[in-house]
Amino acid sequence: MTLGELVDAGALAMLESPPTLMSTDAGSDMLTAKDIRLGRASSKIGDPRTPGAVTAQQGDVVVAVGVPTMARVCAAEVLVAPGVMVLRGNPTVIDAVFLSGVIRAAGESAAGKQVDLFAVNFPRLPLGGQRDAGAAIGRLMDIESAWRAQRLVVERLVGAGLAGLATGTLRAQPGAGDVGE
Repeated sequence: MTLGELVDAGALAMLESPPTLMSTDAGSDMLTAKDIRLGRASSKIGDPRTPGAVTAQQGDVVVAVGVPTMARVCAAEVLVAPGVMVLRGNPTVIDAVFLSGVIRAAGESAAGKQVDLFAVNFPRLPLGGQRDAGAAIGRLMDIESAWRAQRLVVERLVGAGLAGLATGTLRAQPGAGDVGE
């Protein structure tokens, strides 16, 4: 069945903040699509009193709409920026981690095209099967998070090394880095 059919059956709600919700200097933490794609905490502040503003709750799936489509389970209540879809499933029918993995897989297979969330196929698995698959998806997401953290450290190390060598604050050891040593 599709996510649209789950919406029609009342097992899933799809919510989105209006484009009039803008970043402000004061208000509530606001999660953006870029935050979701980078796997980071909310980076903006928004006014939750904006008509139609949506706040994701812990356990909701937040989706960065666009290319690439990314999804994750929300860990805490947070205002969502335009361009972020909130999927709130009935927890007696839908496992949130499994749902986030289904959306990630749809985004991966979209080959650079925007995903129509209503058309995404959701496998007919009992809740127990969804939870088992969701646990495996959670482990994969943990691996991805660890990789992102390592990548950031390597990028900073390389950047500092390049800057140091380029400005003369670091000196290369003769022969260091030669292949075969």
